[in-house]
Amino acid sequence: MKKNQKRIQLLSDTEVEELYSRPEFNIHEQQLYFTLTASERTALTQFSNTKTRIYFILQLGYFKARQQFFNFSLDEVISDALFIVSTYYSESAAWSISGRISRDYVRVQRQTILSLYGYRSCTSKFAPEIQVHMEDMLRHYPKGHSAFRQALAYFDHQKIIIPSYTTLQDIFSQAFAAEDKRLSTIIESIPSSVSDELAALIHREDGITALNIIRADQKDFQYTAVKTEVDKAQRIEKLYVFAKKFIPSLNLAKNAVRYYADLAEQYAASRMPILPSNMRLRGYGD
Repeated sequence: MKKNQKRIQLLSDTEVEELYSRPEFNIHEQQLYFTLTASERTALTQFSNTKTRIYFILQLGYFKARQQFFNFSLDEVISDALFIVSTYYSESAAWSISGRISRDYVRVQRQTILSLYGYRSCTSKFAPEIQVHMEDMLRHYPKGHSAFRQALAYFDHQKIIIPSYTTLQDIFSQAFAAEDKRLSTIIESIPSSVSDELAALIHREDGITALNIIRADQKDFQYTAVKTEVDKAQRIEKLYVFAKKFIPSLNLAKNAVRYYADLAEQYAASRMPILPSNMRLRGYGD
């Protein structure tokens, strides 16, 4: 991410906490996530002492619940640790429920879990692949929250551990910047005659813009009201014909086209002149 480039806010603080916080299990969830399969029991045997094994079962259970890894001491997860002791070990093993295990053991355990479930860590090796996917995804889901949900689905489908929130912010910031540049380049190719017609729609005359008039609903079915609607249609006929050819060249999914159209509908015409020209033309925002 470039210096001075502000990170995009994808989630609220509460949503970030919910996504990345270690799960807290009730008794039923403890039984579900800490029950070991045959392959998990086999993997457990590579660790020799009880404390290390308890830690492995904890990491494994939390991973099965969230497909993430968490840093914790045994003292912080005492309820889960005691459940594991009561399920797999004698009461005398409770003495080992304290502190942490070494970083090397943590690393080995995580790699073992990744291998068990066919997952991969989100390393720089996958950065180009992820970036290309995110940029393509924004052509279908240009709204931040929708794009973020799709990104989580992508990581899950590809069996890649979701990266940190700041890393995701950087990925999305770069993807949005790339999509902004792509659309801006296409928009800059619009003929000046068309741009002038679009600009005329937001030109204020006697405190009102042509866009305001076009947006206004038909009052009734009297001759004057119907004629007014016909005049509106005739005024923008050339723009309509141009748009039918131009919009497909943006290579946006119908969902994205509707999104940008909704944005243009939401903006007050009086605000259009203060927006950058490329933003006015595509109604871009989030």
